[in-house]
Amino acid sequence: MQVSGGYSAETLRAPDGGCSRYNGWNASVARRLFWKVSLVADIGGHYGQEYEVVENRVHTFLFGPRVTPHDGRITPFVQVLFGMSRLRADAGGPVLSMNAFTLGAGGGVDLRITRRWSVRMIQIEYLHREWFGEPQNGGRIAGGVVFHFGE
Repeated sequence: MQVSGGYSAETLRAPDGGCSRYNGWNASVARRLFWKVSLVADIGGHYGQEYEVVENRVHTFLFGPRVTPHDGRITPFVQVLFGMSRLRADAGGPVLSMNAFTLGAGGGVDLRITRRWSVRMIQIEYLHREWFGEPQNGGRIAGGVVFHFGE
């Protein structure tokens, strides 16, 4: 089993071509099911402003399989995650909140430092959501630390 956490940046592209960038955090728990396949629970929080007056918070709650081709000092992985995102937009008046089905697909590379600790050198994912009935595609890039236990 492993637990990871760290910094994350997210970009969302709107259908009209607009782009929003958010900074935040990412955390996950992965439990090996069999052979090279793990089950992952991934959560994240990203925060930013649009038009200098709208404060946005986007939280994601994703779950799915991760495949790790091999374990070693350098460990790559790929994953496909499904779940939901929650948007909270505050422009100083009524607060808009909504949920959206979310699909995430991507991978990353961990560098083993000790038996218990690794550095998540990079994790890159494509994200797809539908806010306001319109599809939004974007991406997330993250890095951080990984703690291994029970192995």
